[in-house]
Amino acid sequence: MNPLRLLYVLALPLLALCTANLALAPEELKHLEGDPEVTHFAQFSIGLQKSETELEHLGDLKFALFGSVVPITVANFITSIEQEINGYTNSIIHRVVKGVIAQGGFLKKVAWKEYEPIAYERFPCENFQILHNKPGRISLASTQDDTNGMSFFISIPQSTLYFDNKYVVFGQLVLGFDVLQQISETPVNGETPIGEIVITKSVYMDPSSVPMVMDFGAVTGE
Repeated sequence: MNPLRLLYVLALPLLALCTANLALAPEELKHLEGDPEVTHFAQFSIGLQKSETELEHLGDLKFALFGSVVPITVANFITSIEQEINGYTNSIIHRVVKGVIAQGGFLKKVAWKEYEPIAYERFPCENFQILHNKPGRISLASTQDDTNGMSFFISIPQSTLYFDNKYVVFGQLVLGFDVLQQISETPVNGETPIGEIVITKSVYMDPSSVPMVMDFGAVTGE
């Protein structure tokens, strides 16, 4: 790994700090009170697969991402958004614990195959500086060996502090709380939604004009 390339990659988001909050409407900005600086935004378009041919659009989830505190986590999240195949687009919210979390990171089922996770490379939990102290926190679902893939969950209640020091928060929902509520209320079999909740499109935005040309292999050290 070239140290200069890594430094360049990690420094790019910092150039956006002074303009990030300007890209938010007042009703979005209020959800970031007391939070770190925002370096990127991500947006998921959510649909409910009601039948093989019918997909109902539920709305969009927009997240502010905290690359100033967890740059490696955010970089990995963005690369999964960019992946046209086996990335977040056309993946599903595969687990809903009503009133607690909505968890994503599995591909849509194809024919007879079982659900499979999106493509990922494991990396260590970066830090636990940001708390689960408000609804709409987005965190990575770590495994027992304290590493992350790219399965994520969104906290639904006002506070889920029991997740602190276990899961890495890397962003905050700023738009789409009504959509999150619809996801929370969807019928489930155990914790599995009966109808597939699909991320039909995933995009990320850099709030500055700086081109985000990232080498994610360098960031993760892979």
